[in-house]
Amino acid sequence: MRFCIGHNVNAERATLTWQRRSIDQQCGCYALAIAIMQQMVMTQASDNHKETIMGRRAYRIAVLLLAIGFTVTAQAEFGSDLHALQQEWAAARYQLKDSDQQKRLRALIVNADALVQKNSDSADAYLWAAIVRGSLAESVNGLSALGIAKEARANLEKSLALDPTAEEAYAYAVLGMLYAKVPGWPIAFGDNKKARELLQKGLALSPNGMNINYFNAKFFAEQKDYRQALNYAERAAQAQPPYPPEQSLVVQNRQREIRELIDELHKKLN
Repeated sequence: MRFCIGHNVNAERATLTWQRRSIDQQCGCYALAIAIMQQMVMTQASDNHKETIMGRRAYRIAVLLLAIGFTVTAQAEFGSDLHALQQEWAAARYQLKDSDQQKRLRALIVNADALVQKNSDSADAYLWAAIVRGSLAESVNGLSALGIAKEARANLEKSLALDPTAEEAYAYAVLGMLYAKVPGWPIAFGDNKKARELLQKGLALSPNGMNINYFNAKFFAEQKDYRQALNYAERAAQAQPPYPPEQSLVVQNRQREIRELIDELHKKLN
């Protein structure tokens, strides 16, 4: 599966690096399994009882290694597809505007849903299906965005049910901001109290997470609690990112947003 919407050299380089690492892991498992099977064949030709028993053990080990290799292959494919989705989302989110952005995000939703269907037990897949939808809802605005926001909420709730710690509790961060941004009752489900509760739950799970601290900073900035917002923004700036910045457009842009927020908050406080 490939998410080839637009051409981004940095995105391609990062994805290729990701793929090479996964391929190296697969080849290691397969090569070791083949070597063991070759030794097993040589052992079976012997009449020595002890060597025959060792051959049987080697066979079981080889089968196990092959199973691990297949598992690594599946995980590598998912990791590659997810990374490509993230890169293309970042390109759409930060480099495009208006109708061009909406068109690409709608195409990415199709790809994200295919990733969810193929990896229905992955919290990360549901998380990123929600993130893409959240960006589209933000771009569209108006009443037409509410249905998209509800779909994003459903994906986030599924992600949390599978693994609330995925990507350093990122789902709590996104869901919290979703509750903070959408209109409240009777129009939609917006609720600042619920938003704060979700953001704090995420912090409890990942107190040093980059994204959860950034979204808490954004929330408190919108509540005009600039001192508290700056505290979280500075923690976000000091946090270890979930992916190497040189391999992730998502991290590069998030770190830029954190720096810009810190500058803005200093101006508010001075």
